[in-house]
Amino acid sequence: IVSSAPLEAADSIALQRLGNQYAVDLATSRQDSVKLLIDTGASMTAVSRSSFNTLNASGDAEVLERRVFRTAGGLIQGTVYVVPELILGPHRLENTQIAVIDFDNNRGIDGLLGMNILGQFRFHIDQDSLQLLLGKK
Repeated sequence: IVSSAPLEAADSIALQRLGNQYAVDLATSRQDSVKLLIDTGASMTAVSRSSFNTLNASGDAEVLERRVFRTAGGLIQGTVYVVPELILGPHRLENTQIAVIDFDNNRGIDGLLGMNILGQFRFHIDQDSLQLLLGKK
């Protein structure tokens, strides 16, 4: 295992441990939030319909397209929306694509935080302090 230097000037965001996985809150400017499981294998952030309604309380999101997603459980159809503004820790994300799919809301998880958001940053999960560290790319 190769260890790299910690991220310099990184912002830290509190994580919740769920077994051997981690969840983080994604919010709106109105402070409404959803709990998303970090999934580096997911190309796009995906949420349930009810969670999307929380993120889109202002009604400003626009439909981009309907498409089929490949999941661990097989193929599933969903709708991709563009959400004008989301908040991840101290970061304001603009015009973010979010997939809305049928999602089993087990363990209080509202969806998956995918690489379309995480990939905007250099990131590290600090398992000891339960922090997601985000730095500039």
